[in-house]
Amino acid sequence: MNSIKLLKTRRSIRKFTDQSIEMNKLEKMIETARYAPTANNIQPWELIVVTDNDKLKTLEKYIDQDKKFPACVVVCSQNVKHHLEDGSNVSTYIMLAARELGLGTCWIGSYDKSYCPKVKKLLKVPQKYKIISIITVGYPDENPQPNKKELDEVIHWEQF
Repeated sequence: MNSIKLLKTRRSIRKFTDQSIEMNKLEKMIETARYAPTANNIQPWELIVVTDNDKLKTLEKYIDQDKKFPACVVVCSQNVKHHLEDGSNVSTYIMLAARELGLGTCWIGSYDKSYCPKVKKLLKVPQKYKIISIITVGYPDENPQPNKKELDEVIHWEQF
């Protein structure tokens, strides 16, 4: 898929099939994501891939969005100056790589939510790390087609 088409067709997938995800696809997704841009090339992130059913069920309860998912990636970052930007970049790369591999994703958990301490405890994340995102991963069981604003509604030249 060419990169413009990839960017224009990535969607938040909230319904997944029961099909398990091949480990090589999960690994390829993370392998690709580690090339995300980062301030001063610090690369402060650590990426936790969760496929264990018990842990997934616990995470589903913590997030409390009535979502079921066959896997997820928890993006953690050291508490550096640009941890939120760096963690957001790698999160986006995860979702784009997944799309290229035929997988769907949804960024459902995020930075500084009340459940983050419980997630850190469940996944044994060291205290010095912050949870930036929780991204569900699976084979899509839906094909959302949201309306997007027209270009002239969002573009401004030289000033607002």
